[in-house]
Amino acid sequence: RCITHGHGSAEATAALADLEAAEAAEERARAPVNFPKNYAFSKNGTHLYAHTVAGWHGTKPENATISGDKENFYNTIAQALTADNKPDPNGCGRVKLLDWIRKRRPDLLPVARLIMGTPSFIRLVKAEGALRLPSADGDDLDFSAADWDPLSLECPDYNDPNYAKSACGVIQGRALSTILSVCFLHDICHAVQQENPSMRLIGFADDICQNDEPLRAVAAYSGPKGLLEAQKKGASVFDGVGKSLIYSPEGDLSCAPGWLRGSPAHRDKEGEPTGRVDCFKAVGTFFGDPEACKKELTAHLRKKLAPLDVIDTIVDTDCVTNTSQLRLNLVQRIACAKTKYIAGITPPNVACDALEFAHNRIRKSFESIARADASPQALRDLAWLQAQLPTEMGGCNIDTAFTRADSDFSMSLLKNWRTLVAHNPDFAHDEGGASKYPAIAAAIATYESALSDWKEVCEKRAARDKNKYYTVRGGYLTEFYPKSVPLPEPESLPATDAILNGTCKSTYPRPRALAAIKNHKDWYAHQELVKARDVHVKNNPSLGDSAVNNREAARFVSASTPFAGKAFDVRVDGTYATALSSDTLQDELQRKLGLWLSAALPTLRVALERGMPVDFFGDYLYNKAHHRRPHDGVLAAWADAMRAPANAPVVHGDKEKPELTRQYNEGYKVDLAEPHAGPGGCDEVNEVKLWTPLLKTSSAGVGNASSGGTPASVGHSYAFGNTEEKARRLNMGCKARGQPSQPFSHTRTATATSRRIAVSTTPRRDLCQAQQLQPAAPRDVRRRLLAHRRSQAAPPRAQSRARQRRPHGLLAQVLALFYVPPCRAHLSLCCARREPRHSLSPGNPVCTSRARVNRAPGPK
Repeated sequence: RCITHGHGSAEATAALADLEAAEAAEERARAPVNFPKNYAFSKNGTHLYAHTVAGWHGTKPENATISGDKENFYNTIAQALTADNKPDPNGCGRVKLLDWIRKRRPDLLPVARLIMGTPSFIRLVKAEGALRLPSADGDDLDFSAADWDPLSLECPDYNDPNYAKSACGVIQGRALSTILSVCFLHDICHAVQQENPSMRLIGFADDICQNDEPLRAVAAYSGPKGLLEAQKKGASVFDGVGKSLIYSPEGDLSCAPGWLRGSPAHRDKEGEPTGRVDCFKAVGTFFGDPEACKKELTAHLRKKLAPLDVIDTIVDTDCVTNTSQLRLNLVQRIACAKTKYIAGITPPNVACDALEFAHNRIRKSFESIARADASPQALRDLAWLQAQLPTEMGGCNIDTAFTRADSDFSMSLLKNWRTLVAHNPDFAHDEGGASKYPAIAAAIATYESALSDWKEVCEKRAARDKNKYYTVRGGYLTEFYPKSVPLPEPESLPATDAILNGTCKSTYPRPRALAAIKNHKDWYAHQELVKARDVHVKNNPSLGDSAVNNREAARFVSASTPFAGKAFDVRVDGTYATALSSDTLQDELQRKLGLWLSAALPTLRVALERGMPVDFFGDYLYNKAHHRRPHDGVLAAWADAMRAPANAPVVHGDKEKPELTRQYNEGYKVDLAEPHAGPGGCDEVNEVKLWTPLLKTSSAGVGNASSGGTPASVGHSYAFGNTEEKARRLNMGCKARGQPSQPFSHTRTATATSRRIAVSTTPRRDLCQAQQLQPAAPRDVRRRLLAHRRSQAAPPRAQSRARQRRPHGLLAQVLALFYVPPCRAHLSLCCARREPRHSLSPGNPVCTSRARVNRAPGPK
């Protein structure tokens, strides 16, 4: 038409208008369609809800968000109403629910009829049972206890006319109650969305938020075709007027009705204007102005952690002696879980104050459990840093999320980014790679920082693998780093571009993998701190310090070995077998975290006043104490573990009854004997040893190629460096190799010389000689079972032995963990008490080491 009639003609103008209208219609048709979302049954549903609402406020601050909460949602859903919108006592609302489930989920109809086919009893107070109807003489309702016991497993008689029953709604907590109520209302939300296409609506169960331009948002909520009218007609559900509100970061809310909180026209009961709403609560956190959210969230978390004030006052009684363990479980699994949840769904700039308060409050409770107040502040600070590590890395799993709030929130956002963009297309990045979502840039920066930390940790691990310590028996150890918490593989850490555009093979970076990176980084940093503490103690000795060289570093390495922290992971189930007495737990925490022994301090201070040398850590008296009872505890636990899968008797040795094992080794008291359990039907003889890694004496050198061949006590850098080599050398002896001038690598063949390495000046001693065992049949198998006292740990060779003894069908902890009972600190500090034995109990000595050797023939 432009060519035929000219660009200025009426026909050309009309044609261009038609073209623009068609293009606009095509653009609208191709635009994403808004649809309501309810995340009640979604994975990470609360996280998706929180990130979506925060994205609304960041991408379109001029819009308004209306938050509503339903009144008595479960009990009144789909109830029958009278003409004046009052509940109809003669109506049955479950008909609508059964019609919905017949339409949407017919496979659930039989179970729905089973659960909802009979009226439900009305209970005003659960402890008083079902509600009684008025008596025949017209008296008021009888609120007294019914004939039926509400705590019994039997229900009242449904045919009894004396009870009040209702067929409206569903019973909260029953099967199908949530799916019936939420999904029934969700269909109504779809109809409201179709009438208001520009509105964005999300929900988590009955917590529903709507977002749009202020005028449209108000119409979609309280207008004739809005949510309030639709849910009243279709589901008989009403919003609580006191809980409904409207909020906008920058928009004009003058269009909001006066009864809606947040409206400029809203008045309180006294008629005073309430003003603008600066924040509101949903899914356990707050949305709105940052400063207002900080204040409210801190008050909310303070209220949630208030029970700790009462928990801290709990003490042992004659019947309950493990209150410290119960308190530790509550702190680990309840208090810390609340802070981690808030850190994942709340931006760090909002959650920082609340998490800092929770961090300090949880520290107070933990130090009360460990009696850390008896130790100097420097030791308390180091102990608290160590306690925040996982138990597999020497800590106590006290994760307050304060130190990693940035990473928790960022990983939650990146983990759900693909779903967020699919549900909210305006969150996506544009062609220039930018996004209006407020926190995505910070999340990407945090993730890239975590990738840099991962590379740094990998380099440190590789360097330690190359730093070998050669043993006198010809093997070597590598410098220790915790392996119980594995680092994520490169494939599980996709590039940021792949995460944002959805091309990575893995669906998202896992927050647990990122937490492992930070834990490893924190472990290396804490190891440097404890080594600096050792240097400080060496250069500035004071009364009460331990005489053990490199004590803190050796203690930290020993506490970080596999299975060393399993005692603090035991879930108390109310049985005696899983209970750990409070004084034992306190002693273990103090020894594990490097604190002074609080129970021994009064005695040690008296000894210090009398001029006696003292050790506030208890190393001196502990190493000099009688070890019979801890030894018997390990022995008994090993015997229980061996009997579990054994198909032959296991002989438990006893020094008081040498005749029990005399036939297996004449002249020596055997700890454990397993007749015909070895290869080819030979007997197995086991010897248990409990050694401490905190040794006072050590030799110079590092035991590497550059040091010329002098072995050393290296437990402060090498796991079991202070104990395993010595035990194996005494157990199996050592062949003379090399010369003092040659590197200590054991790779060269011995030359013709009469000189040998200093530690190997005697010929090789076999097991029967080193342990003073009498000669026996050459087919016998001898083992030494080595365990670290206080660290509850075992060297790598121990794990294969323990796993061999694991029976089918039992939990992994049954035989993967042996726990050494600690020495109780009484006046003498020389007595040890054996705790109850159980395969899942932290009082169990369960994992030790295995050294299998070929027995040399006896003397001719």
